[in-house]
Amino acid sequence: MLTAAAFAVIAVGYRNATAAPIVRRLVLTVPKYPPGAAPVRLVLFSDVHVHGPDMPPARLATIVAQIDQLHPDVIVAAGDFVGNNLIGRHYPVPDAVAPLRNLHARLGVYAVLGNRKMTF
Repeated sequence: MLTAAAFAVIAVGYRNATAAPIVRRLVLTVPKYPPGAAPVRLVLFSDVHVHGPDMPPARLATIVAQIDQLHPDVIVAAGDFVGNNLIGRHYPVPDAVAPLRNLHARLGVYAVLGNRKMTF
């Protein structure tokens, strides 16, 4: 019984980890924003943790394409790009983050590396 429960928890966790990202929308009103000025569309994403088998670089490329379809003015990538699990496939950092080169936004793409030291 305990083995079945553990398997169920692992299966649900894996399904959640490999599901399509959830896009949440939030409209903020900024005091003193210039009247008639176009709104700014910001996309924030974080914690992609590229690592096999659940997050290969190809999956990150799909997420980058999804971000592009949102037509952001600004993109903020809030860290933790490379996974560090003990098991699974490790990708060289340049390969893991290569899909991020396809992020484009009119006002720029900004990133914070996160909590893992990386060398390029």
